[in-house]
Amino acid sequence: ILFDEATQATSAGGWTDEERLFHINIKEAIAVVRAFRAFTIPKDSHIKLCVDNTSVVASANKGYSRSYFLNYVMNILNEIIKENNYHMTITWIPSGENKADTLSRLFHVTTTASA
Repeated sequence: ILFDEATQATSAGGWTDEERLFHINIKEAIAVVRAFRAFTIPKDSHIKLCVDNTSVVASANKGYSRSYFLNYVMNILNEIIKENNYHMTITWIPSGENKADTLSRLFHVTTTASA
């Protein structure tokens, strides 16, 4: 579940059988990429992301990770940001304050979509 604080819009998806096997850090990074794809965001926008995964926050802020797979997904994110001239701020929030996590626990969705 992805949640847009400004519009209160949500976007739901799930994991393919293959994605279910991914480490949680990879799935969280894929969710960030899917957020950019799910919502219509005007070019040159400033986007504030609140993520409850410290590895994703650190990788986004540093621009890289020691994990090959996390780097792969973060490179996709960086291309989206670059192509649209987005200005992104990403911060960590506790899971208990993450509205998307709260919503995701209410639903079980399966999909074939990928990052």
